[in-house]
Amino acid sequence: MTDREVQILQLGLNSPRSLRASSLRIILQGWRDLDYKAQLLADPKAVSITEDFEIADAAIVTILENDVEHLHLVIPTLH
Repeated sequence: MTDREVQILQLGLNSPRSLRASSLRIILQGWRDLDYKAQLLADPKAVSITEDFEIADAAIVTILENDVEHLHLVIPTLH
């Protein structure tokens, strides 16, 4: 993680969209704390709930990590 990437994420924390800000907090914390990241990958729903996400009981939460062979792009649904 570069200093520039951290700066971009920290700017996003001030976003008026709480879901985006929560997502960025989780990403930043996962980069800083490998134990937190391991918990997130093992039980993403539990960690997400502690980060103030409102998640329906029936919802499935999946955490994906990009690497050189895999790039994941999420297209949000329109409501």
